[in-house]
Amino acid sequence: MELKVRGIEKLKLKFANGYEQFKQHTINELNTMVANIAQEARGDAANLPYLPTRAKKPYERTGFLSRSINSMPYNGSFAEVIVNAKYGPYVEFGTGSGFNVPKRKYNIANKNILPYASIFRGRGLRNNNMPYRSYLFSNFDIEYPKALKRIRAFKIK
Repeated sequence: MELKVRGIEKLKLKFANGYEQFKQHTINELNTMVANIAQEARGDAANLPYLPTRAKKPYERTGFLSRSINSMPYNGSFAEVIVNAKYGPYVEFGTGSGFNVPKRKYNIANKNILPYASIFRGRGLRNNNMPYRSYLFSNFDIEYPKALKRIRAFKIK
């Protein structure tokens, strides 16, 4: 009995091309995800509610926080969303008794966020208890499952 396999080279080539196609598809979806997170975070940051203040002159919204949010596409190692406003983490996590790191469904790095976020809690030396107003990590929870769904829908051409 003799077994002949025809088209094995064509099949090998298809799978090799399929890997490269899948890799590029995944990178494109990763870039789309971080761009969407940044866009949604900019919108959420621009529409944060005003906080009550005891200051004599009410604070003025400048839009700096929302303008400071940008995405960096995949560079061979990672893609990221960057918030350049130094006070961004204080808004995201709150301060004093308003501090909170909500549990996120898809936040794959949640154990790493708590120590980082705790830096912005403060030590209670001032009476600035600003509640957390999430604008960044909440959008990760929205965009991550969408990106996974698009990646899983990949078909070799």
